Amino acid sequence: VGNADPWTLLQVMGKAARRVDIGAAYASSAIFVLVAFVQRSPGKVLPLLTRFTEAVLRCLEPSDPALRRQSLMAVTSALHELVNTFPMVDFHQQSQ
Repeated sequence: VGNADPWTLLQVMGKAARRVDIGAAYASSAIFVLVAFVQRSPGKVLPLLTRFTEAVLRCLEPSDPALRRQSLMAVTSALHELVNTFPMVDFHQQSQ
C-alpha cells in the first residue's frame, strides 16, 4: 500500500498511532509500520519527510500524557530510524 500511495499510508498510520482508546500495542504497531516503510522505501518517504516527522512527533503531544507515555519507545525508535536513514535529520535525545 505504501509504495502505491505513501500519503495515505502516512495518514492512516499517523491517526492509528494516536488511538489511545484501542491500546498501546495498536498505537505502537502503527508507528512501527511507518518505521518499516522508512527502512524499505526511503525514496517514497523523502518527499513526505516533514509530514512523516510531524505524524510521529504528534504522539508526544504534551497535552495528552497517556498518549505520550504509551508512544515514547515507538516514537524514539522512529526518530532514530529517520536519523539513520536521512542525513538531513538530526535528533539530540539528551536535550529533549
